[in-house]
Amino acid sequence: MRVTRRQLRKIITESVLDQTNLPVSVTSDSTFYWIARDAREVQPGFVVPVSGPIKHVLEIENIYEEVRLELNPTAPSRFNCVYICPSLNGFCRKPVGTRFGHLGGVYKVRVTGNVFFADAEMWTEGSFSYGRGDIEGARDYAVGYWEGLNPQEARYPDSEYSFHEALVNGTVTVIERVY
Repeated sequence: MRVTRRQLRKIITESVLDQTNLPVSVTSDSTFYWIARDAREVQPGFVVPVSGPIKHVLEIENIYEEVRLELNPTAPSRFNCVYICPSLNGFCRKPVGTRFGHLGGVYKVRVTGNVFFADAEMWTEGSFSYGRGDIEGARDYAVGYWEGLNPQEARYPDSEYSFHEALVNGTVTVIERVY
């Protein structure tokens, strides 16, 4: 059977677009980082509490939750997870001067549970779309968010300004302060 260029392009496009990265199960993985938002020092052994949705943007959180349930239902929900960094880039890069979010420092953590890797910029852009009244655009960004990243891509981003995050349904325990 002969395949035309148009058919081949369609096959390739559909196979790439249908790739959803599922959460991975980890046990005592100490290659993750967590940002303490409170200025108090966190001691080793501290178990990081679950973060809920961002309350002042609950409408967009609901859109993202709907898309998660449709596209990647085994991924940890943003409504009930711990947010961590898969590398010391993006959110967890060394602060220059005073940076919002680093008040309590960045800590190396041990993770056990299900971990889903995402591009946080898909959340940011979805929020902007929603703010402009573009609900469909926000939903498209939610699809991109829940398609996720493979662990290798998340841990070794192309740029120090790549804002990758990992959502954990499990236990996150502080090992030591990084900075």
